[in-house]
Amino acid sequence: MNTIKLKNIIIAILALLNALLLALSVTGQLQKQEAYDRSVRELTALYEANGLSLRAESLPRNVELPLPSAVRDSAAEANFARALIPAAGSVDSGGGIYRYYNVDNPAAGECLFRSSGAIEASLQQATEDPAAFCRDLCSEFGYTEFHEIFDGFGGSSTAIRTFDGFKVYNCSLHFSFDGTMLRSVSGTFLPRIPLGDERLSVDLITALTRFLDYRNSAGLVCTEVRGVDCGYLLQPTASTPLQLVPVAHVSTDVNDYYVNLFTYDISRDNAASIMTLSAE
Repeated sequence: MNTIKLKNIIIAILALLNALLLALSVTGQLQKQEAYDRSVRELTALYEANGLSLRAESLPRNVELPLPSAVRDSAAEANFARALIPAAGSVDSGGGIYRYYNVDNPAAGECLFRSSGAIEASLQQATEDPAAFCRDLCSEFGYTEFHEIFDGFGGSSTAIRTFDGFKVYNCSLHFSFDGTMLRSVSGTFLPRIPLGDERLSVDLITALTRFLDYRNSAGLVCTEVRGVDCGYLLQPTASTPLQLVPVAHVSTDVNDYYVNLFTYDISRDNAASIMTLSAE
């Protein structure tokens, strides 16, 4: 057998092997998808049997959350403070608290940053366009979703932190205006979230099964799950003041809830409840 024929045979064998591996991979993916679809059908049937409506199309598919670690960024805090306070000076107040103030006019306001990420600012900062001011400033630090209420007398803007396309649900900045004068800023300032190497494949079936158990045992009156998405909660611990925890956010016709995707513990989204009451 000559060399050319031998090479052609080897190439044909490799091509067949690649085709076989591709077929096995596609078959495995199809079986995996079929198993997931079957689990979703069983879950929706279980919900219906318990008087709770759940639409299969409302469930996100194949969600993978990066597992980050939040880090305090003093330089970013200083830059944020300087955008709020002209001629800003700073002082270390101890206990992880940094205070920024106007060195030319200390009575013009101040801004405090705590190690937990909490920010408190009392200000007299003139702006031309309050909404644009908030959007331009906050987008530099990873706050990309905005809820605004303005009229001719002033208003407010709330900026929500996002990371890799997912919300940090309890990490937001709230700006209050009197006319176009910025009067206060409060909330959580989290400008730096390094992207880790690990990722979590979200098990929504288990999370929603646990939520149904919780709903039944706690006697919740909700009858419909209106939406499910995934993101993070900022949950400080004694050792890590800026700990991000992956959660599933379950929105019902009564209240919203978080399901911890590690422990499957469930907590109520009080912020969403307050926003709903305010809107009403």
